[in-house]
Amino acid sequence: MAVELSKLLQLVVDKKASELRISVEEPPSVVFRGVLRPLNLPPLTIHDTLRFMKSIAPEGCLREFEDKGSCEFGYPFEKKGHFFVTVFTQGGHCNLKLRLVPKKPRPLGC
Repeated sequence: MAVELSKLLQLVVDKKASELRISVEEPPSVVFRGVLRPLNLPPLTIHDTLRFMKSIAPEGCLREFEDKGSCEFGYPFEKKGHFFVTVFTQGGHCNLKLRLVPKKPRPLGC
């Protein structure tokens, strides 16, 4: 059973982790308090990582990834958080880093 990207992103938001990492032949991992922690899930396949990327990347970024092997974009997650996404090729495979962007504090009195 394949893990859903939305569930992984929800985990990052809920646990206040700073980043989700998606790599081929590795389980998904989160960066929590500066430490990379693999999740207790099966390793991801080439198809998993490509499916995750294609499900969130804008069309222009998909073309950029095909041309250059990397791209970056912002991804709003269900009004729960915003992620800065870096997609890159490593070992000939698609990998993703999804960094949770901290919410800016609202100004007082507005």
